[in-house]
Amino acid sequence: MNNPIGAIVWARKTIESDIFYWKPDKWFKIWFYIVSIVNHTPNKLFNRGENFTTYREIILRTKATRDQIDKFIRWAKKEKMLTTRKTTRGMIINVINYNQYQNFSTYKSDTQDDRQTKQKRNRSDTIINNDKNVKNDKNVKKKTTPPSLDSLVIYFKELNKPEQAEIFFDHFTSNGWKVGGKTPMKDWKAAARNWCRRNLFTNNKQPNEKIKTFKQIDIKSEELKEPEKRSPEELKKVRELVQGLCNKIKT
Repeated sequence: MNNPIGAIVWARKTIESDIFYWKPDKWFKIWFYIVSIVNHTPNKLFNRGENFTTYREIILRTKATRDQIDKFIRWAKKEKMLTTRKTTRGMIINVINYNQYQNFSTYKSDTQDDRQTKQKRNRSDTIINNDKNVKNDKNVKKKTTPPSLDSLVIYFKELNKPEQAEIFFDHFTSNGWKVGGKTPMKDWKAAARNWCRRNLFTNNKQPNEKIKTFKQIDIKSEELKEPEKRSPEELKKVRELVQGLCNKIKT
């Protein structure tokens, strides 16, 4: 176990990153722990941004399950946030771009003149995005930040539908803020207005009456004679009548 001394740097924009906003809560806790235990200063065993750990240690410190840790590590490798090397007793973890993001100069604000000459500067200054930071701004796909529940309550009050705010929030939070479950939401206010229109249409729509009762079906009393008093032709007609009634009830 490493001594909990010193400090690490976290960018403010971390709260807008995928792992903080979209991924399971335990994933960020695991990531925070890993960044905290790797070496800030190189030593004889490990370089800066590296250290040895075990699944048991991560589970003990984060209360995450082994399955949660496995899924996070696979995702983090895919996103080029870290690499791992297995050893006989555990694994060596290397946080990619650790030097860049544990340097305060990375987060210094540019002057107005600097901003004018750096239109293609990478704006993604979180530890999370790593290799994506070398891309130009025009090539970075921006994600719309979903609204807070408080913002929705205020806006739905303006639409005279305050009771729909929490329903709207829960629905789109559960599907990742995607319209139709597929397309990322671009304008949540437009989506809220459409939500209210659909809700109004649904409430005003009268349900179709599909099931008819026997009282609505005209049955002549003479057609319900006792079976023993009927001829074979009449029995056949009764069976056809009963079958017809069953079909009407089903439809």
